[in-house]
Amino acid sequence: MSSEDDWEADLALRVARALPEHTTRGFFLQSYMEQLRALGDEALLGQALALCGNGPIMEFFNYPVSSQLRVLALLMPSLVARHGSASAALRVMGRQGVSRFLSSTAGSMLLKLSGQGPKRIVSHAPIGYRMSSSVGEHSLVWQGPRSGRWTMREQFLPPAFHEGLLLELMDRGGAHEPRVVSRVRGLMDFEFDLSWEDPPGE
Repeated sequence: MSSEDDWEADLALRVARALPEHTTRGFFLQSYMEQLRALGDEALLGQALALCGNGPIMEFFNYPVSSQLRVLALLMPSLVARHGSASAALRVMGRQGVSRFLSSTAGSMLLKLSGQGPKRIVSHAPIGYRMSSSVGEHSLVWQGPRSGRWTMREQFLPPAFHEGLLLELMDRGGAHEPRVVSRVRGLMDFEFDLSWEDPPGE
């Protein structure tokens, strides 16, 4: 059983590691709130907003990582029931989180800077991570024209969340059959092997 299968214990460990200076931008929380509104549970939405200060979630305001993790914990039971497993639910949240970022002003600028193609978009993604969070280290090494290894350290969100995020980035770049294989090096340290295939006909 992976740690994500016991997602409650896993998120509790991550919350315990979060300090006040560990912050995240509001656009990830906005994607969580969109999910909560879609569930139609006003009481659950009220709990989530209370964790974030009861005000509107501003995309470039800094919020405690601990609040982000606690809001995610509120969402998880419904997401696991819908998607069949904690890992699948987290991948969906990763995809939606990066989609929300890319629709923001900063995300749109990043897409313009990166240009077209999965390699170019993924190459610029570490900048997006640094814009979205006060914590974490990233190292991206390309091993071929369609493969690379991304090492992440001190990441509070579980690895499956980042798998979804990276898959969405490759999809946005037009990657054909994108794949992410993850290895856990510690509670908050991961490696991801990224790859995709040649488009049909090439």
